Amino acid sequence: MKQRILWTGPLVLFFLMSLWLGCGKEKKPLPDTQFSADLLEQYQGQAVTSKIFVKGNRYRMIQQEEGETLFVVVDQDIEKTRVLVPSLKQYLEIGSQDMMSLMNDPFQTLKYTITKASRVSQGKETISGYECEKYRLSVQGMEAMSYWQSEELNFPLKMVVHGQGGISIELTNIDTGYLSDSLFQIPMDYTRLVVPGEGEIEIPEWAKELSSTPLLPLPLEKNFREGDIFRFKVEAGKAVKIYCQNDGDGNMSFTAVPFKNGHPIKDPSMSSMNITEKGLSGGFTFEETPYEADEVVVRVNLGQVIAMAEQIEIGQGVTVSAGEEKRYRLTADKNIETRLVNLVEAESEVLVTYYRDNIELDDSIIGSENYRRLFIERQYDSRKRTFTPQGDEMGVKVIRGQVLVNIRQPD
Repeated sequence: MKQRILWTGPLVLFFLMSLWLGCGKEKKPLPDTQFSADLLEQYQGQAVTSKIFVKGNRYRMIQQEEGETLFVVVDQDIEKTRVLVPSLKQYLEIGSQDMMSLMNDPFQTLKYTITKASRVSQGKETISGYECEKYRLSVQGMEAMSYWQSEELNFPLKMVVHGQGGISIELTNIDTGYLSDSLFQIPMDYTRLVVPGEGEIEIPEWAKELSSTPLLPLPLEKNFREGDIFRFKVEAGKAVKIYCQNDGDGNMSFTAVPFKNGHPIKDPSMSSMNITEKGLSGGFTFEETPYEADEVVVRVNLGQVIAMAEQIEIGQGVTVSAGEEKRYRLTADKNIETRLVNLVEAESEVLVTYYRDNIELDDSIIGSENYRRLFIERQYDSRKRTFTPQGDEMGVKVIRGQVLVNIRQPD
C-alpha cells in the first residue's frame, strides 16, 4: 500500500534527526468528547479536504488514495492504528507511533513532536468557533511548528509546520453530534492484512543445510569468498557485531541474519549489504537474546571479503513480571539504551518512568504516560528505545505479561 505523504513526511524526518528534548504536558481527550469535522490539508498550493470523526481517545479519518477510499481508525488508549480498505474488506494494523503511521497521521505526528520539542504558549485564538490555546514548538532554538488546542474538545484544531513550504492542517465545519461506536470498530467480515515481516519468513535455499557450515568462535578475522557461509552462536548478555570489508576489485555483498531452530527471524533480504569499492566495509550488530535466536548466520553473496566479528558485553537483563518494576541508576548526559523482550504468549505492556530522590517525576517533566507506554504483542518479539536521562533513576514497570529488561548507558 503506497504511503500517503501530504505534509507529515518532512516534519517526521526533521524530528527524527533531532535530539530528545523536554516534553510538554498534553491532556487526554475526555471520554464523552465526540464530534465530526472537515479536515483541510494544504501544502505548496495544494488543498485536500477529507473527514474526521473523534470520540474520546479514538478518531477516524477518511482518505482518498489513487481512487481508493481508506478509513484510518486510531485508538490512542492501546496505541493502534488500523487502515481499513473497504474494496478488499481488509485492514492493516500498525502501532500508532510506528513510522508508517507517523508519516500519514498529522495528529500522531503532533503527539510524537511534543515529546521532542520545547513548547511555549502564545495566547488564545479562535479556530472554527472554538477558543484554542496556541503553542509554538521549537527544536534547538529553531521554530518548527505551531498548533492550536481546543480545551473544550480536547483536540488540536489547527497545525502549521514552519519552513516547510506552507504546510498546514485545520478542522472546519465542526459538528458535536452523537457518533456511533461502530465508526471506530472493524467490521466482522474484514480480514487482517499481514504487515511485512509479520508473516512466516521463507528459508533461503542457501540456508537449508546450515548444520554442514562451521560454527566459528569469536573474535574472528578471516577471508571468505562468494558462496561461503559461516555462523556464530548467540550467548546471553552478549551482542554479535559483524562487519565485512570488500577485498576484491568488484562489488561485494553479504547477508547477516539471526536464526532460531534453523529459521531466519528476520527477512534476509532486509539484512543484506552491498559494498561497491575495495577497502570499504559495513556491518551489523545483533542484540538478540537466546530467547529470540540461537545463532547469527553470514553468507557472502558476491565477491570476496575480510570478515571481522566480535562479541560486545551488553548485560543479560532482568526478568520482570506483571506488577513488578526494574530500577536503574542514571548517569547524567548519557543516553539510555532500553531493550525489552516479551517472554509470554500474550501481549505484554510496559511503562517507563523516572525518579529523583526516590520520588516519581511529574508528567509535565517527563511527558504523559501515552508516550512512555510500550506494547509488545508476540512472544519473543522485542522493542528497543533510546531515552534521555531524567532525574537520577529510571523505572521500567511491567503492567501486563512478563518482559526481559535490559537497560544500559553505553560509553
